Formats: sequence, C-alpha cells, structure tokens
Amino acid sequence: MGKRSPLRRTIVTLVAVLVTWGIAEVITATVLIEDGRYRDIPLPPFGELGDKTVARLEATLARAERDGEDAIRKGFDAELGWCNEFGEHVTGTESGWINHLGARGPEEPPWTAPITLACFGDSFTFGSEVADDETWAWQLRSKDARIHTLNFGVGGYGTGQALLRYRRDGVKTNPDVVVIGLMLENIGRNVSRFRRLYMPREGGVVVKPRFVVNDGALELVPQPYATRSAMYRAALVGSLQSDLASHDYWTGDDPLVRWSPIARVMEQRSAMSRRYHEVLWSDPAGEPYQVTLAILEAFRDEARANGAEHVLVVVYPSRRDTNRFRHGRPDWFTGLMADLEARGLDALDLSVPMLEAPEGTPLFLKHHPTAEMHGLFADSILGWLREQVPGLKQR
Repeated sequence: MGKRSPLRRTIVTLVAVLVTWGIAEVITATVLIEDGRYRDIPLPPFGELGDKTVARLEATLARAERDGEDAIRKGFDAELGWCNEFGEHVTGTESGWINHLGARGPEEPPWTAPITLACFGDSFTFGSEVADDETWAWQLRSKDARIHTLNFGVGGYGTGQALLRYRRDGVKTNPDVVVIGLMLENIGRNVSRFRRLYMPREGGVVVKPRFVVNDGALELVPQPYATRSAMYRAALVGSLQSDLASHDYWTGDDPLVRWSPIARVMEQRSAMSRRYHEVLWSDPAGEPYQVTLAILEAFRDEARANGAEHVLVVVYPSRRDTNRFRHGRPDWFTGLMADLEARGLDALDLSVPMLEAPEGTPLFLKHHPTAEMHGLFADSILGWLREQVPGLKQR
C-alpha cells in the first residue's frame, strides 16, 4: 500500500479531531451539563432566563393584572431595588421584625440613650440567620445602655444601596455614630445592576441602582423601573439587559461560541474566577475598587455633614476569607486596610475577633456569622467606640 499524501493525512487528522471534538461536545452536553448548569452554576450567558423563571414571571404579572400592582409590590423598591418593609418577618431569621423606622427590631418608645448609632450594610449587618436580639447591633445596646442602635441593614445590599438607604431613612434619625458594614464580597455588587449577571446562581430577576465615578465625582445611576411589573415585562421581552448594559460592569461575560457546550463550560470557569473578590481587591486601579472607596468616602462626608460625630467602616470577612486569614492576611487585604486609612476612613477589621475567638466558638451558620460571633463583633465595636466617643469613655 502506498504512502498517504500529505493532503490526505491532513484531511484524516482533521476529521479525527472533529469527530473527537463532536463526541466531547455530546458528552459535555448530556453528562456534565444538567438543566443549563455545570456544577450547579448556570452557564453563560448568565442573564438568560430559564423556562422556570419565565413561568414564574408570567404568573406574577398575571396576578398583578388580576389583583393590582400592590399585590406583588412587597420587597420591591423603585429607589433602592429592594428593601425590608414595616412589620415584615424577614425570611431566613428566627425573628426579623421591621419597625416603623424601617430598622430591624421591635416597636419601641422614643429612646433616651445619649448616643444614637445607626448601621447600614448587607446581611452581615442585618444579621441574617440569627434572631433580633442576637445581632451585633442589638447586643451592642445590651452591653452599654448609653447607646441606642438602629439596624438598617438589608440582605443582598451593595455599599451604594447602603448609602442610598442612609440618605432616605437613616439621616432623619440624626445618628451620632454611623457604622458602615463592608463585607469583602460587596466590591463586586457595587458595580452591578442586574444581580443575576454578577451572581449567576440567583434564579429571579432583581435590579439595583449603582454609583459610577466620572471625572473624580460620584454619580448615581438609578434603578430604571418604577414597578415590579415594568421590570418583569422588560425581562420577558428581552430589553432588560440592554436597558442596564451601559453601566453594568458584568455585561462582558458572554462566550464567543455560544453553540459549544465546551466553550460555555470554559467561559463559566473564567467568568466566575473574575468575580472572586480577592481578584477585585487586588486591582486598586480597577473600577470596582475605585467605586467602592468613593462610595465609602461619600458616605463618611455626608454623615459628618449631617451631624454624625463619628463614622466607622466595619470590614467583615466571609467564611472563606476567615479560613484563609488563619494563615496570614493576604496582600490585597492589608493593602485595602492601608488604603482606607490613607483616605481618612476609620475602619475596624472584624476578622480579628473571628480569629481570636476562644477555641470551639462556632463562627458561621450556613452563610452568616453565629450569635456568638455577633457578640464578639459587638465587643470589638464597643471597644472602638469607648476609645473614640467622649460620652462613652470607659466608666
């Protein structure tokens, strides 16, 4: 048998490669991918709605048409994206009563404590998974009767939403001390608008406002939908992402080859790695870093202009951060804390009480700190307050 010509060898090799690739595509699509997800994370493009989500949105819109917009309004906030509501028992806590001020805790008469402290942030500030009287805000007032605390934390918030919440609901309480909760993961939230793009595991349609920095000035990009119905209709007709695309940091993750299951899996891994907050905090020149610190500076400046004598940023580590910090603080974290100090932002590292907790102290529940950890947070914050606030000097 004669030798194969170079062209024939090339064709045979190419066919073999294509057949092998085709088999790999079929295996990936049928074995590795389940219901559009790989390792329980949706595949890119992340903003696409699955059949179950579409059905849920259509059912909600039908309810609104039948019973009116108020029937589906709960939780939606045209200004903030979402917010806790008066009288609400928030899901995921043993007890989550929201009082008439919009703060977490029971109804109460006017307080007489000389120092009012208002705190803002996400679920770590709100205290998800623990009861009202187990949050650090509540335990702080229990440890020193001279302090009255107001907990304006809301699950899922970015730092920009916390600032907007202060402007709308917090400033009218005239706090002497403002505490800003910064969970390290928040850096990625602060530059997102369509939550599903940043957190692909999110199954619903949730939209938020965000801040941008233009020529050194902080500018608000509002949440564009006046009602939940308007937001859902935009999602169903496919206009939501285009409505938000100009200012959503996370819109550039679509794979180049959408028809390839292998390409989608590879893009998923790459896209998720770009969302790690360690990566974002390691880039001080990046937009997420710059926007986050600009929000914190604006928060401090506005709180002081409105009469707050002290503004404190408390930095929460996640479970993952805490485990890694046991082997030493990484450069990105020490750089962040140094940058906060350089910008004149008072900051308290709450990984310290976590790492110094007595052996055997439970640190986390499913996703959030335990009541015991909230108590240690309260001790740490109280120690700072007693050093900084003249009216709270140690008795």
